[in-house]
Amino acid sequence: YDRVAALHLPQGTAAALRLDLEKVVLYEPVRRHLLPLANELPPGRSGAQVPARTRLERVQSATGIELGVDLRELVLGWGPGPADWVLIVGGRFPRTGVLDGLQRVLGEEGAVWHRSSDGAALISQGGIALGQAVDGTLIAASNEASLRAALPLTDTHQRLELPTEGPGGFALQGDRVRALIPVPLRLLVPPLRVVDDIEHVHGDLALGPEVVLSTQLRLQSATAEQVVQQLQQLSQNARRLAALPGVPAGPVQAAERLAAEVNGPQEVRVTASWTRDEVDAAARELAGVLRTLFGWAS
Repeated sequence: YDRVAALHLPQGTAAALRLDLEKVVLYEPVRRHLLPLANELPPGRSGAQVPARTRLERVQSATGIELGVDLRELVLGWGPGPADWVLIVGGRFPRTGVLDGLQRVLGEEGAVWHRSSDGAALISQGGIALGQAVDGTLIAASNEASLRAALPLTDTHQRLELPTEGPGGFALQGDRVRALIPVPLRLLVPPLRVVDDIEHVHGDLALGPEVVLSTQLRLQSATAEQVVQQLQQLSQNARRLAALPGVPAGPVQAAERLAAEVNGPQEVRVTASWTRDEVDAAARELAGVLRTLFGWAS
């Protein structure tokens, strides 16, 4: 299998995350807490009966895809609009019959999806669209236009500088970084104002006894030395973040162990790490959030 999911990011993508599922799914916290979500069902709909077989079994029967064996990679992209997204799934998938099979599986769960006029897309009542590229890649998107923009190959991953090797990688434009850290939080924690000068961010993930996130920051006008000092100050005062309402433990833990170094006149390299136990707790918490958000139930 050739890693091609990142090549389907549509033009205008402002942020992206890539995971090599062959590596990530084998990581114990993911396998224990997040993988079971694939078999959990949405809330019951009027007239729908709970199928006797699991969702994964029904997907395999309907499409020929055995997710635990055939799935290889996942890419999430956001933009150009704040509500625009694509989910790109790559693997050893059949090239025909997949959308028909998915439509049957979704229908068994009481969901109503219709085919586009040319048959290239499945569209939900809420406007979410599903499709399959000619190389077999499966794509879900926030709307039909975003789906169609992701079906052909593009060079967007190169423009974003999204890493395409290793267990995972990510890339964001500066405005997306600032959107993640709102102005009130930057006012409460002055070292966080470092994001005001970030032009671009990209990084990669390493899995082992610790999860290590290595990040490259490209700056607009501040010097690398100035930003390193701000990041060091943030690390020294990380515990103050924990006192703020709604701040999860993960960012605080990473900030406490944050290491920053000059990597060029306006480039900074930052590393952060989490222990296996911390990742396990975060995966368990994320699974709970997803269940609540989507109303899933076993």
